[in-house]
Amino acid sequence: MKKKLLRLIKNKTRLLTVSLEEDCVRFLEVTIKNKQIQTIHQAFSLKHSMIGDGGKLDKGQWEEILKQQVKEYKIKAKLVHIVIPSSLVIVRHQAMPDVPEKDLKQMVQFEIGTSIHLPFDLPIVDLVKLKSDQPVYNDEGELASSVMIVAAPGDLIYPMVEILQENGFKPKYVDIPALSLYRIFSAIHENKKDDPILLVNISRFGVDLHIFANSILWFTRHYEMAIDSFVKRQEQIKEFAEVEEESSKQEVLNGKIYDAKTLLDRIQEKENYQSFVTELGHEIERAINFFRFTLNHQDQKINHCYISSLFDLPIEFYNQIQERLDMEVHSLRYTSENKKLETERLLGYEVGIGMLFREVVE
Repeated sequence: MKKKLLRLIKNKTRLLTVSLEEDCVRFLEVTIKNKQIQTIHQAFSLKHSMIGDGGKLDKGQWEEILKQQVKEYKIKAKLVHIVIPSSLVIVRHQAMPDVPEKDLKQMVQFEIGTSIHLPFDLPIVDLVKLKSDQPVYNDEGELASSVMIVAAPGDLIYPMVEILQENGFKPKYVDIPALSLYRIFSAIHENKKDDPILLVNISRFGVDLHIFANSILWFTRHYEMAIDSFVKRQEQIKEFAEVEEESSKQEVLNGKIYDAKTLLDRIQEKENYQSFVTELGHEIERAINFFRFTLNHQDQKINHCYISSLFDLPIEFYNQIQERLDMEVHSLRYTSENKKLETERLLGYEVGIGMLFREVVE
C-alpha cells in the first residue's frame, strides 16, 4: 500500500513555466499527472523592462518580480521550465566536418568569435547534427554534415536560473518559443508533424515566424511590428459594423449615427488593420522564400500556416492572410478541459503550454 502511494505521488508533478517575452513575462502553474496535464491552476503576466542591450538581464528587477508573484499568487510549484524570447535566439544551418556530434560542439566553441560571430558577449551554444538522405558538401566540395546551431545570451539565462535557485526553485529546462509551439502543433496535428509548416505567434508588440520541415527547425525570427492600431481594431471589431448608407455629414454604423470625425477615425482604424495584415503577409512571404531558395528547399512547398495569438482573431483575419499567401491558414490554440480556467484566458500562453509537452504524452 505504501509503495503504491509513493508511486502515485511520483506520477504527479506541479510545474511552473516562465515565458519571457520582449515586454512581459508570463507565468503558468500546472499539475501533471501520469504524463497528462491534469490541472491548470493559474495563468498570469506582467510587463517588465528587465532585458537590456545584448540580452543582459537586470537581476534585481527579476528577483523583485519573482518574489512579488510568488507572494501574490501563492505559487506552490518548485520545478520550473523557462522560455526565452525569440528576438534573443540565433538559429543557423551550416555544413561542418562529418565527425561525431561531441567533436562538433568542441569545434563550435573554439570557433565562436572567429569564424562564428554571435551578437552576445557570453553566448550559450548548442547544436544538432542533422540526418540527411543526400550527401552534404561544404563550400570546398568536401563531404560534410548538416548542422543546426542554436545560440542565446548567457547574460540572460545564467542570472535568471541563478535567481530561481536562490529562491527555492529548481529550473529543469530552458527552451525557445519555436520548439514550444511546435510541440503543441505536433500533439494536435500528429499527421502533419513532418510536413513543411509555418508557425506564427502574434503578441502585443511583435510577431514570431517559425518554419519547420521533417520536424526540424529551419527558420525562426522575431519581427517588431507596430500593431497597436490593429489591437485597437481587434478590441472594437465586435462593437460596430460599417453600413453603406450615407448622409451629407453623417453615416449610420450598427444602428448609430456618427459625425464625420468619428467616421474618419473608424476608417483610419480599418486602414491600420489592413496595413498590419499586409505587413505580416509580406514578412511571411520573405521567410518562405528564404526557406525555399536560400536554404535550398525548392521542392518543399509550405501548404499550412498555424497562428497562435494573444488576441481572439476574427475569421476575416485568417481569410485575408490565406488569400495573400495561397495556403491554408488555421488557428493554433490549446483547448483546456480544466474548468478552473476558460480557454480564452489561455490566449497568449501557448508558448508556456508548449513547454509542458516535454513532460506530457498526448
